[in-house]
Amino acid sequence: MIRFCCDLCHRTLQQHENRYVVRMEVFPGSEEIHPEELEADRDHLAELNQLLEGLEQEEAEPPGCHQFRYDLCEQCYRRFVRDPLGREVSVPFKISQN
Repeated sequence: MIRFCCDLCHRTLQQHENRYVVRMEVFPGSEEIHPEELEADRDHLAELNQLLEGLEQEEAEPPGCHQFRYDLCEQCYRRFVRDPLGREVSVPFKISQN
């Protein structure tokens, strides 16, 4: 039996509960790069090799295309849909100079 856990609240999801999958893709916003073309010409083995080399030495290159997948419970799904970038949480506190 496969068990799922919400990636935000870390609660184990029961079989009868709804599970929501969020897929995100981040890539450079250049006019020349199209995500469809990146996937067709993608060399997964070379990418894995680059990631392993990057762990050994810090690279100053801009990030390439990254894909993420998250499982969410119903409550976290509703919060995510209302505020997908988490702006409500990241409101800075104002500290007085006293």
